[in-house]
Amino acid sequence: QASSRSHCMFTVFFEGRRVGSDRVLRSKLNMVDLAGSERCHKTKSDGQTLREAQYINTSLFFLEMVIVALNEKSREHIPYRNSMMTTVLRDS
Repeated sequence: QASSRSHCMFTVFFEGRRVGSDRVLRSKLNMVDLAGSERCHKTKSDGQTLREAQYINTSLFFLEMVIVALNEKSREHIPYRNSMMTTVLRDS
């Protein structure tokens, strides 16, 4: 049985050009569906469900770290490399 508890990222690339123009405009749109965090002690998760919840909670924490760091103007280092999700979303 496969788990449906995960984050989902969908990236769409757009490319446009006006008729008669050589100038090309490119855009990238990232859509992210985040799995919800879980209070493991309240749901009494164990085994595989507990591990999945821990991975989800950890990746949400890393995303929060990046958002907080981006908000701090004096910050020199943004911790994008802590998770695959924040690495993929780095150029967003």
